[in-house]
Amino acid sequence: MYLKQLLFVLLFFTTTFGHSQIAHYNQYPTKTPLRTVALMEGILDGKTANISVALSMRKLRKKYAGPLVRLRRIVDDKERNFYPKDAALVIDKNKITQWAAGSELRIVIWYDQSGLERNAVQYTPIKQPLFKFKGSQAYWKGDGIDDHLEIASSIQQMTNNGKNGTVICVLYATSKSQHTFGVLVDHNRWSTHINWSDQNLYFDPGQCCNNNIRSTNNSNNTNHWSQYTLIRTDSNVIIRVKATEKLNDSHTFGPCTLNLNFTLGWANGNQAYNHSTTSFSEFIMYKTGIDTTTYKAIEDNQINYWQL
Repeated sequence: MYLKQLLFVLLFFTTTFGHSQIAHYNQYPTKTPLRTVALMEGILDGKTANISVALSMRKLRKKYAGPLVRLRRIVDDKERNFYPKDAALVIDKNKITQWAAGSELRIVIWYDQSGLERNAVQYTPIKQPLFKFKGSQAYWKGDGIDDHLEIASSIQQMTNNGKNGTVICVLYATSKSQHTFGVLVDHNRWSTHINWSDQNLYFDPGQCCNNNIRSTNNSNNTNHWSQYTLIRTDSNVIIRVKATEKLNDSHTFGPCTLNLNFTLGWANGNQAYNHSTTSFSEFIMYKTGIDTTTYKAIEDNQINYWQL
């Protein structure tokens, strides 16, 4: 008799309260405030053929277990590595702000997730870019004077011998006579301006200048975050902004013949006064002009993940 009464009580509570509790706690079991479960999967899983570098303020590959950035705290010059925040993949803002304790932060290393260990680094304190947050989005920004990060691989290694290559990135464009990334000695270059002082985005993947078939007006994105895809195939230069093609035309000049290290926040070379004020959150590069399906998948992921 006692057992029957106990079973009845358990059944009553399960029927009366259990369903409502389940409904309350599991109404949106896979919903996240900013990023869906699909977007939290590794964007580069299955997309690493011919990759040159993979830098981001989020985790790009499921198997990557390393840090995203190494930061320096200005108040005491202490340094520390920071990792993604659990399943969210994005960098852990809470840990960074707690460690900073109000101090300005500078980026020392932006870690490469490609598996090639091509970290973007700056060990000279005065040249280290500022690290900041806009909401939950982490980024670094140069001062336009001497800040930049450098990868210890030449432009010949990062591209197909100074010619073919693909960059897919998330940047905050500014207006300045500036070199946003690459290498450049006069007309011998593989570099970009995002944006130049005329509000145009320029892409020169090889000897400059290709009869002005190298730029698109980008004034609408000045002082805004956006997604950019820059490709040089065997014959053409392609510029895409937020998955929309802005330029696709022939490149008739030769490849870049420099052997300088690839640089972010400046084009490594002979124009030091053209350092960039552009901000960076994600930078993925291949040494070939990759196929349409692959770059469109990465574009769509970046646009959705970073809410552009």
